[in-house]
Amino acid sequence: FLFVNCLIENPEFESQAKKQLATEKKNFGSTCLIKSDENFLKDIVKKTGIVESVINWLEHRQDAKLHKQSGTKTSKLKGIPKLDDANDAGTKNSVNCTLIVTEGDSAKALAVAGLGVIGRDRYGVYPLKGKLLNVREATTKKMTENSEISQLVKILGLNYGEKYVNKSDLSKLRYGKLMIMADQDQDGSHIKGLVINFIHYKWPNLLKHDYIEVFITPILKVSKGSEVISFYSMPEFEQWQAATPDWQKWKCKYYKGLGTSTAKEAKEYFSNMERHRILFKYESTKDDLAIQLAFNSALSDDRKDWIKWHTEDVNQRREQNLPADYLYRIDTKQINFNDFVNKELVLFSKSSTERAIPNVMDGLKPGQRKIMFVCFTKNIIREIKVAQLGGKVAENSAYHHGEQSLTNTIVGLAQNFVGSNNINFLVPAGQFGTRLHGGNDAASARYIFTRLSPLALSLFSKNDEPLLTYLNEDGMGIEPEWYCPIIPTVLVNGAHGVGTGYSTDIPSYNPLTLSNNMKYFIRQERERRRQLNNPTSEPIKYSDVITLKELIPWFKNFTGEIKLLDNDRTRGVTNGVCAKLDDTTFEITDLPVGTWTQNYKETVLEEMLHPKKNDRAPSIMDYKEYHTDTTVRFVVKLSKEQFAKFQEAGLHKSFRLQDTFKLTNMVLFDHNGILRRYKTAEEISAEFFMVRLQMYDKRKEYMVGTLKSQCSKLDNIARFIKEKIENVISVENKKISAVIDMLVERKYARDPERVWREEARKKFAIELATHAVHEDTDQLGDLQQKQDDEDNDDLDDDDTTKSKKSKATTSTNQVDTSYYDYLINMSLRNLTKERRDDILKEQKGKHDKLDALEKKSPEDLYEDDILNFEAEYRKTMEKERADEMSGVAHPTTKKAGGDNKARKRQTTKPQRAETRPAPNGQRIAPVIDPALVKKANEEILKRSKEEKTVEDKKSIIEYLTKEGVSAEDITSIMQTRCREKKKIGGVTEKKASESKEKKLDGTIDENNENSNASMMSIDGHDNSGVVKEEISPKRNAKRTAKEKVTKYDEDNDVDEEDESFIRGMQSDDNESDYMGSDSETEKKLKKAITKPKQIRKPKSATSNNASTPTKKKATAKKTSLDVSTDDKQKNDESSPKKKTDKPKKPTVKKESDAMQKKETIKKEPKKAVKRPKPSDSDEEDIPILSNTPTPTKKPRTQRTAAAKRSYHISDDEDIDDEDYE
Repeated sequence: FLFVNCLIENPEFESQAKKQLATEKKNFGSTCLIKSDENFLKDIVKKTGIVESVINWLEHRQDAKLHKQSGTKTSKLKGIPKLDDANDAGTKNSVNCTLIVTEGDSAKALAVAGLGVIGRDRYGVYPLKGKLLNVREATTKKMTENSEISQLVKILGLNYGEKYVNKSDLSKLRYGKLMIMADQDQDGSHIKGLVINFIHYKWPNLLKHDYIEVFITPILKVSKGSEVISFYSMPEFEQWQAATPDWQKWKCKYYKGLGTSTAKEAKEYFSNMERHRILFKYESTKDDLAIQLAFNSALSDDRKDWIKWHTEDVNQRREQNLPADYLYRIDTKQINFNDFVNKELVLFSKSSTERAIPNVMDGLKPGQRKIMFVCFTKNIIREIKVAQLGGKVAENSAYHHGEQSLTNTIVGLAQNFVGSNNINFLVPAGQFGTRLHGGNDAASARYIFTRLSPLALSLFSKNDEPLLTYLNEDGMGIEPEWYCPIIPTVLVNGAHGVGTGYSTDIPSYNPLTLSNNMKYFIRQERERRRQLNNPTSEPIKYSDVITLKELIPWFKNFTGEIKLLDNDRTRGVTNGVCAKLDDTTFEITDLPVGTWTQNYKETVLEEMLHPKKNDRAPSIMDYKEYHTDTTVRFVVKLSKEQFAKFQEAGLHKSFRLQDTFKLTNMVLFDHNGILRRYKTAEEISAEFFMVRLQMYDKRKEYMVGTLKSQCSKLDNIARFIKEKIENVISVENKKISAVIDMLVERKYARDPERVWREEARKKFAIELATHAVHEDTDQLGDLQQKQDDEDNDDLDDDDTTKSKKSKATTSTNQVDTSYYDYLINMSLRNLTKERRDDILKEQKGKHDKLDALEKKSPEDLYEDDILNFEAEYRKTMEKERADEMSGVAHPTTKKAGGDNKARKRQTTKPQRAETRPAPNGQRIAPVIDPALVKKANEEILKRSKEEKTVEDKKSIIEYLTKEGVSAEDITSIMQTRCREKKKIGGVTEKKASESKEKKLDGTIDENNENSNASMMSIDGHDNSGVVKEEISPKRNAKRTAKEKVTKYDEDNDVDEEDESFIRGMQSDDNESDYMGSDSETEKKLKKAITKPKQIRKPKSATSNNASTPTKKKATAKKTSLDVSTDDKQKNDESSPKKKTDKPKKPTVKKESDAMQKKETIKKEPKKAVKRPKPSDSDEEDIPILSNTPTPTKKPRTQRTAAAKRSYHISDDEDIDDEDYE
């Protein structure tokens, strides 16, 4: 309703009560002009403030409702299930009571068992159902409806209206202490953080009164006999491991959760409360800032720096051989909240990111890699139940998460419907999900089978396995850091995931296009090495011509069109397929990638046929379904008028057959384990090729060394047999030492294979004994095993034991006799003619393979593998098409009714022909919505601004670092600049709810493992926080930095009354300038940040006191472009090198096969990398992304890892919202 306050001339009413006006409109005496357009209505809403008034009224109601749920100090509570209340809770002794909140019911059982030691008068137990709600990001309504929050408030006796300023106020509560008892793993750390966040957000003063404690339990125990050692963190165990040479003789037991401990162990824990009870001590506002850093959604960019800093610190400690920094030492009695966040909670954030974002080399997340590791090592080439495979993975790869998550990941690796995997690494033998429901209709893991697919075996070569770097966990050798396939599988199947601070979205690409580009790179590298080693030789001539193809997203069996919306390739669109059958009928035969059939039917077609709003008429007359589990076909019936209307508006747009995707969030771990944002798929391919080719260099060297050792061993065996037959040597009735002396004298080689393994272990830094080696060693290994088995029957046990363990001394030196066991333990059967002929044949075969291998270059080996993969891929695709066609019935005949003599055969319609597109249908070309093109152009301009901001910020930080300015002073300068500009640098993304893009991949990926990582979800398309990017500044970085520092130091006008506040706490100016947006004095905070505080000048290396420089206007002209160190390094890489240099990053000459298609984009957007040269008056504001320098290749002064590093927070307002709970 719209109410108008006006005067009516000579009003007439229907009755004396004058409740209703009877005057006609023409007699009002005036005219009320009300616009009917939407802008007028928007002005009313905006100018009247009615929306804000309603929201404030609703929030006031919710706050009042929340305050009604406050707890009171009462001795008895009713209606709270699973609560074991302390007997003294709510009494005069309540301040001495402690409530133990546990992680689940099993942890509660452990705590209750421990209460038998400490008593139940002053200890209560309450189990949490899982992870507590992140109240800092939750609405008041959500907090009110959360039963766990309301019950915890009542149990503790907390009052939402109280501040608990004084410690004596603790007497108003039912419990004077809150103890958190969670698992010692990373998810347990997250639960601790969520409980701390809950208290800090609503009652921050309680943290100052030592209100929160934590009960720690061992994460690992080692035992040897009756001696047992407990470890409360993995770094502590690793230090003991390094200091204990015989640690492998100890038995290790990993305590995944509190449920692993027995009741007896629980009593041991509670008997030693001094060791297990750790107090959280509040020290300064750094503690408040640390908690906000972890749980405030506005600080997503700072969390990126937080994770990056911790990774750098760990790497530097490792490089400097310093011990890892961890919390719970033997003498630890209390910790502060800042250390908890920066040393323990950060591990959860890192873990959630590692579980969500794959590696650039194999495209696998840790859970997926564990599955492939077990399949390769156990050679799963025969079908096995998915449930059984999950058990094998958990047993052999130290998997510590839920079984359901693991089986879902196995199913995801085997799915092959449109929009899932272009190459499924496992074979789906059973119902593994279809495009009807996006894979969510898979059968139970008990009923479906799987095995390794042939394509996976051709992609992941067995010859690479000995050269990989394998991890170790719980004393067990597990999967490698990454596998090394022959093409970038991360581009084959794509990647999607959300971690802490980072997310990734990478579409899928055509495997044959990727293999073609790898062959192009191979030929380019082969030509480079020819020019380097033999420039006078003629170039290699090939029978075919290979060009570098442009990478456009591609999905197997998708029949629609995929187009890029701009030349910078930042955004694209997938179009479904529709065709006109007649003037009133059209068919839909494919949907955009990621749109599932059943969901499309319910949300689009059903809504158009049966609108939920009664005032809307149906948009279509009817539709019929002819789709299958693999194909899509809807036949839609409309009136002529409706058809013409939809055609004019665009059928693809009207029927939601267009969906967009972004190519600006390609975040991956590189081969060094560092998070990196890649700009294009070509950049990923180029980096992959460089590492892959280096692996081929190592592979050839290792294979040659292995074959040489095998040949040498067979040569010595053949020679020994020959000389024994000819009686040249005699071993009968001689001592072992005499036989060894004879073999040494006759220059028989020590076991060549064993010697090579020892050399390779040092040379390649690998452990060869525990992993598969080159397949050619299998026959020799079988031969040696047979010999050993036969020897066990013939030789005396005592003599055999002595020969294996004793060491004899010859006249010249001391020799380990075990190196000659391959000769002296040889079976007599080897002296027979048949066995001798077999050994000679094997000897010749090994020498032939060695000769052939030495003639090949690493590029030749690579190209052979690519060709084998392409042949296997085409074979697999042909088989899948044949299987698909075999299910399509051809036109058949049936007998008509009537007399047997008169019966005729009639042709029937094919049983499944109706599931295929109609042959007479006129396919409708998709029209790109102009709004999508406009949005893409806006993305380009925005990205250009972000790149410029990042470059300027990095240049300034590099200069300040080079000048010796401390990291803390740099952080202070950057924070002040951010507050001065009142915006986040380069990032003005919309809220996640407004800018969320539909994901392309519909597979059940490893996000199931990452279900607990929702603490800090971010906008999946945030381009800030780029890690490890090269810098190419467009201006004189040194001059720019000097001008900015001068400007920072000039801004000295400070209003002392403008201070920052945290909710309920006054800040310490010396420690931080940032306080969260959830402050009670938010308006005061916003006013304060517009006037930055005085910044201390960074201390120089020669003076102790900072001095304020004289104010001086910076008018110096900016110099011409400087060449960065990174550019110099690139130039150095392009210069001639020695033969042993690393392969050069391939240069590309693109020949697009996709650009030949007709594009509907008329206006070419401005390229993001170009911008005008800055003029003399160019003093534009440079916003700052974050407060820390991004690591580059440029050398800088290395800080000592042992020095403490404080994580500061940028004080910015326009930070992307993120929803984490």
